[in-house]
Amino acid sequence: MGNITLSIDQPMDTKFSVVQGDALQIEADCLVLKYAQATFGLDQAIEQAFEKMGESITTRLPAINQYFYTKNKAITHTKGVLFIGTPPLRDFGYEEIRDFGRNTITAIIQSDPAIQKVLMTVHGVGYGLDEAKAFQSQLEGITDGLFAFTNKHRVTEIIFVEQLPDRAKRLHEMLLGMLRLN
Repeated sequence: MGNITLSIDQPMDTKFSVVQGDALQIEADCLVLKYAQATFGLDQAIEQAFEKMGESITTRLPAINQYFYTKNKAITHTKGVLFIGTPPLRDFGYEEIRDFGRNTITAIIQSDPAIQKVLMTVHGVGYGLDEAKAFQSQLEGITDGLFAFTNKHRVTEIIFVEQLPDRAKRLHEMLLGMLRLN
């Protein structure tokens, strides 16, 4: 199956899309990852890739509501990688996912004003949260952040990447429905 892309231009001139694929292979300015006080999945793969290159980032990974930004070292097809510190997964619910979305925009503005195209995964769906509620929480947090910083920075594109084709299709439809409501 090829890429699924849905693009919606919002009043803040930010394009949102859902793409089915591998986050390590998609071009963007920045890959945003959560750091739930331990690494799992994609964030763990990134941490291990830095280790293999002889550059440990483990001690630099952020506390809750903090962030760590580093330039990419040919691990992904992005210019940088941004880790947002979140509570441990057992405490990472819908409200915290919304905070993660908002904190993402704040961290981008503070870390590198040149970041315009952002790549991220949807959080919460891999450990039991409702897919639609988790996605809505993350999207609402991102839009909260975008509206709060409209005059300070211009994030032009947010790409949600999902490996599983069926989930990517569902997220595609959810994004279309959510953005129509706004």
